[in-house]
Amino acid sequence: MSAGPNPPAELKPQLTEAAGGSLCAKSPWPKMVVLAAIVGVMLALVYLSPLRAWLGRLREISDQIRGLGVLAPLVVMVSIAVLVAVGFPRLVLCAIAGMALGFWSGLLWAQLGTLLGNYATFLVA
Repeated sequence: MSAGPNPPAELKPQLTEAAGGSLCAKSPWPKMVVLAAIVGVMLALVYLSPLRAWLGRLREISDQIRGLGVLAPLVVMVSIAVLVAVGFPRLVLCAIAGMALGFWSGLLWAQLGTLLGNYATFLVA
């Protein structure tokens, strides 16, 4: 069954009265500005935090992780899960896991940590 030339009111876009008296569609700009501000604040936090200094020391971090021995994969997975849940880029963490645990093992534990972090974020949301 088609809507015909005059679709029902619930299918028409919502229009509001503008200051000039003409009808116009709701603007998406306020939401876009808020989103851009949030992204800017998050980037500034990462840039200004001590995390920035740690990113320059990836080799040292890899050696510290390897020094944990048998617990290293579990520590990597939990760390990645926590950092991914708070919004840290996972690709940097995958590189660290690969350097510390080897390619295949690092890939496995990084993916499990990412999955855990995303699942935790899903549960909170």
